[in-house]
Formats: sequence, structure tokens, C-alpha cells
Amino acid sequence: MSKRYYIFFASILLFIIGMRIYASNILVELTQKDEPTIQIVDSKGRQVVIPYPLTNVAVMNPYTAELITAVGAADAIRGVDQDIYENREAFPIPITKDMVICGHGEAQIHFEKIIRLRPQALFMDAGKDIERVEKVLGMFGIPVIVLKADSAPYFSSNCRLLGKIFQKEERAAELDAYFTYWEQYVRERLEHVPQKRVYYECRYFARAVVPGEFFHEMLKPAHAENIFSDALSIYVSPEYILLRRPEYIVRLSDLKDPYSCNPPSHARFEEIAETMRGYPCWAHMDAVEKNHMFLFSYYSHGGAGKLVGAMFLAKYLYPEYLPDLVPEEILRVWMEKYQGIPYRSGHTFTPEDLR
Repeated sequence: MSKRYYIFFASILLFIIGMRIYASNILVELTQKDEPTIQIVDSKGRQVVIPYPLTNVAVMNPYTAELITAVGAADAIRGVDQDIYENREAFPIPITKDMVICGHGEAQIHFEKIIRLRPQALFMDAGKDIERVEKVLGMFGIPVIVLKADSAPYFSSNCRLLGKIFQKEERAAELDAYFTYWEQYVRERLEHVPQKRVYYECRYFARAVVPGEFFHEMLKPAHAENIFSDALSIYVSPEYILLRRPEYIVRLSDLKDPYSCNPPSHARFEEIAETMRGYPCWAHMDAVEKNHMFLFSYYSHGGAGKLVGAMFLAKYLYPEYLPDLVPEEILRVWMEKYQGIPYRSGHTFTPEDLR
């Protein structure tokens, strides 16, 4: 065997030994921390033991970062994903490139960087790769919490959980009460009103919102019926959209538009709407002929576990039944009070804008 092979294998051996020493040193340091802990149940029903209270965390989803910010714990965020970094204007704390720990959608997780940051916990959203992530980070004493922060049904329980683990119970209760009030207002006012039938399109043509998605869940607080509530795939036949005769068409953002607290321009909304009106046969669809089309940005639809988006949609569908509901005011409160950033209007586009 040549000398270069010996050098190569020796280098590998030294690297492995070094990593083991590095890992063991961190493990010892982490396990020697004398800090109180509590056991929680996360959105996956997992029992997780975490330090209490949390003051230093890494977050892999913008909705989770927004909810942590909303309960008053933004200063605890030390690691972020690429989505959060690209929308850093949406947060009241400085977010820098060196805080990025993974790519979009929990992809390309940088384990070594997370370990260097040494957060008290890592928040995931979907938890698609939870077993592997938990196994790796568990070696370094970093617990993993799955939080479905973009889910309307989980909103209240998420507020309570985050309020507890960040020791922000009062702020979290206030946040929960504000959105629960408006959710109950809509539910009570529309209790005996027949639901409007909606085709909800997500970002591109014939990409429907279907059961099992958080997008679909937000239709319930908006008192809307999804025409594809029986669909098994997000990809639907364009002919079926016509055949099911939706009363209203709802469009969420576009593939070309980023998730951003800065709204698309009016011209951009017009461009999307005109493209939709030009879909095959759509010009003759009743909803299009009556201008029953509602478009909103990715950012506005997702606030407070999608309850902000649900309020916009409810007001659009049933304005005569909801005189006290002003969705723009709810978005303003969400941005200014609970996100700590300037309010930016223009996140929605309605039939009146098309005329």
C-alpha cells in the first residue's frame, strides 16, 4: 500500500477521533448544565423533556418563528431556516446569514452548525425526518419539538404551550384571546348561514387545496366549503374545476412570489388575476363572470395559524353578516403588536380591484 493511502487513512482516523472527542466534550458540558426541565407534549403527541424556560432556540419554519415572536420571545431565536432568513424584514430582531441552519422546508439540515449554536431546543414544523434529527441532536443534549404553528386548529394549544415554555403566559393568553374572539364572532354570526362553495387554488393552475393540508383547515373558521373536500391528490383535473361549479375562487399567492411581509404590487395581483381569467373555459365560469375571485399573499394568509387568512376570507364571502369584522385591522394588529414590525397594507386583491 502506498504512502499516500496511509496518510489518507490516518487523516480519516484522526478526524473520527477528533469528532468523538469534540462530541464527548460538548455532551459532558451540556449534561453538566444544572438547569430545571419540564416535560411537554408537542404537536406530534411526543413527550419531550426540555430546559425551562427556553431562552435560546433554533427554528426551522417561519410560522413557528412568527408565533414565538407573537408571544414575546423573539429574542430567544438564535438559529433559523432559509425561509425565515429571506423574510427577515418580518421580524423585530436582527437575523443574519450565520444564523441559517437549513434550507427551505427543513431540507439540507446543517447539523454541525446547530451543534455549534448549542440551542436549548430545535423547533421543526412537519417533522418529516424527526427520527434522524432527534437521534443526531439527542447525542448532544438538544431536544427536538414539533410544532404545527401554521395550523388553525392548533392555534390555541400552541399559544398555551409557547407561553409556558418561554415563560410568557400572560402575553400568550392575550394573543389567544384576541384571535379566539374573532373566530367565535365569525362562527356565531354564520352558524345558520349556508356555506359558500369555494375552489381554493394554491400558487399555480389546478393545484387544489385538499383535506390533510393546513390550507384546507383554514376554510372551517372561514365558513367555506371546499369543492375538492373529497380529493386524494393536490393535482386536480381542470375539467373537474368547471364541472363542480364553484361559487367563489380563492387564489393563494404564486410560485414566482416569495413568502414576504412586503405585499405583491397591485400590478402583480392584476397579472395573476388576468392569467386565471384566461385559463381554458374559465371565461365562461360563473364565478369568473361575476368577479367572485379573491387573491391573497402567502404572508397574509398564514398569520396566527392561518386565522388571519381565515378572517379575510370570511369577510369576503359574507360581508353582510360580519359588519364588525375588519380583516385589515386584524392584520395590522398582528404585524404591529404581535410581530413588532410596521404594518404593510395591500396583501389582498378583491373583485372591486378588478373593475
